[in-house]
Amino acid sequence: MSTVSLPTGPPDPFSAAKAFLQKAGVHGGTSLYDHMSHLILRVLEERPLDAVAQFELLSQRMKREALPVDAPELPETVSHQAESELASARLVLQLFQEPKGKKAPTKDTDEDNDNGDDGNDGDGDGEESEGEATERSDDSNALACSLPNLMEQAERFESVGMSLGRTTMHRLWLAMLRLARSEPTLVSMRLFGKILGTNADYYVVEAETEVEAEMEAGGSPSTSPREGMKEEEEDEEEEEENEEEGAEKVKKAPNPEDKVVPPERHTGTNKCVYFVTTSIEGSWHRLPDTTPQQIQAAQLITRFFTGNLEADVPCWPPFPGNEASLLRAQIARIAASTSVSPMGYFHMRAQARSEDGDSMEGGETVRSEETEIGHMTLTLNHNYHRGDPTRLSNWVHHTPFILPQGRCEYWEPPQARRHHHPESEPNTARTEETEDESRYGGSTARTEDVDVEDEEPEEGPALLTPLSKDTLVAGGPAWVHRVSSRLTGRAATASVHSTRWPGAVALAYGDQFANVYIGYGVKALGTAFTPVSPPAVQSEAPEVEEQVDPTLEEEEAYEAAKKAKEEEEARARAQLEADEDGEGEDEEGEDEDDMED
Repeated sequence: MSTVSLPTGPPDPFSAAKAFLQKAGVHGGTSLYDHMSHLILRVLEERPLDAVAQFELLSQRMKREALPVDAPELPETVSHQAESELASARLVLQLFQEPKGKKAPTKDTDEDNDNGDDGNDGDGDGEESEGEATERSDDSNALACSLPNLMEQAERFESVGMSLGRTTMHRLWLAMLRLARSEPTLVSMRLFGKILGTNADYYVVEAETEVEAEMEAGGSPSTSPREGMKEEEEDEEEEEENEEEGAEKVKKAPNPEDKVVPPERHTGTNKCVYFVTTSIEGSWHRLPDTTPQQIQAAQLITRFFTGNLEADVPCWPPFPGNEASLLRAQIARIAASTSVSPMGYFHMRAQARSEDGDSMEGGETVRSEETEIGHMTLTLNHNYHRGDPTRLSNWVHHTPFILPQGRCEYWEPPQARRHHHPESEPNTARTEETEDESRYGGSTARTEDVDVEDEEPEEGPALLTPLSKDTLVAGGPAWVHRVSSRLTGRAATASVHSTRWPGAVALAYGDQFANVYIGYGVKALGTAFTPVSPPAVQSEAPEVEEQVDPTLEEEEAYEAAKKAKEEEEARARAQLEADEDGEGEDEEGEDEDDMED
């Protein structure tokens, strides 16, 4: 009789693991081994786009299909995730729907141009000049507002280390398209960037409006600085005419409001309008125009944003407005300091002005591919060829400088205009730099009152000044340059990054350029921030000596003396008027006698 020898030693690990996986569940049914086999087979059959993300959902679905009718429900392990994804999908779906309310006007375009590319889109101050292909809607008539090719820009910004993610950029493009349809006065639009906050972040869109259309839609804007100056000049001419006719010149008391610097309208710091939102799928909010006082106050404080436009701004010195006003002031400062373009992209020329305020060239009004900066006009250079992008001298500022006054164009107070002598030439030299915004130095804004008669007109750097002339930041350069690849030559994307406003980037690729800002909206000072000292504590009030209250008899005597004095003055005035009338009659009689003779 033969015997069978049994194997001795430890069991095979593979066999032990397989046996464990083949155990049935606690309530019976399919084992984990069989379930995984069927699940992998189903993935191979259906081939979903994102198999990893759909793996758990397919597993849940297969378990439900295998359960009998009277079996208990499975625990909802992924219900919250599914609800969150569904809610997000519903919000994104709103971006594809037409906005309710007003629709943007349309203009005729070439129907053969499927991409809607009819030129270059504006940047910086909203001029139609940024050289990126213009995207249009799928409607038969294109939008009146030109939009940049945001997806192409996203790819270029990724190559130089700046990105919000392609999904986010595509959602932003849809949101901008929806905004353009709901705002009929917008002419051009670009993505300004993203300003980070403590509780929520702001997505910022910069747009340029048609002034005439905006006046018709929302009423006439406030008086512009030039109109105010014109009114002052008319008043002065009227006074001079009265003097020539022998009229007495009435000296007006000084008006405290004459020293209040008015805001700029549709030019300078308020040339463009800005829309912000904390949710791409949510509604856009238009920020109010900024004022010189808000810009000067913003230069003296350093504060992070909260993400709530209605939030107060507790600080010293006090800021005149809420967080929406502070955000708008910081955006104006960032745009004035970091809106740059390759040298040669723009031409600058002086412009004449027609009666309605439009620029004139050869007797005809011109608007396309031009932007007005004060009394100068930037014109697109069609013969532009990009130079060496690694040299800062080949990049220039194409937006006006913010003066210490808080404006881009100097406003002369009325008192200074009255005391101005034409034969005296203004001193244009700047003996001290006081502009915190300055690309050329300075760290504090001028807020104290000065004598308007001694104040000299402020002047900033000229337009199209190279970046190589910017002042240093903490001993280092104000801008650093990068190239996406040194192997692709001119096909590479070149960029410059601001160290004064961390997060501000400008890039150039081919014959196009773009600007974007992604940061906290805080300027790099190079040193530790030192708040402005509070005012000195007031001294104690002098001691007041107590006076004895007058008696009733003393009060009656004082009132009687006061009444007698008033009656005496009235009689004196009446006598003076009677004497003047008598002298006038005598002069008329003498004139009549002379005429008879």
